[in-house]
Amino acid sequence: GGDDDDDTAATTAPSEQEAGGGGGQTVELADFEFVPNDLTAKRGETIAADNTGSTVHNLTIEEGPDPEQASEELAATPDVDAGDSGEVTVDLEPGEYSLVCTIANHRELGMVGTIKVE
Repeated sequence: GGDDDDDTAATTAPSEQEAGGGGGQTVELADFEFVPNDLTAKRGETIAADNTGSTVHNLTIEEGPDPEQASEELAATPDVDAGDSGEVTVDLEPGEYSLVCTIANHRELGMVGTIKVE
């Protein structure tokens, strides 16, 4: 009977990972990059932003379309200290928007990306 226990343990691990994908996503705020930097989100979805860098960052959604050019801010996390997390809710019309960090010169250092809202 011991073999049956091993089989059920092996099948529960992948389903836990899959379950994490339905409730929202997490973006890593590394030093001067977003991981991933191209997102697709559903309207109303909340995105978690985990700052794994060594300085303060934020995740700001701008009107776009070019993340290297500043445009109107539509939604943003608070400024997130190193080692902390923040959240932003994507309550935007379907379309494509820019992701940027608006701290100092982080945009110019490459902390940019895009988000498609469905």
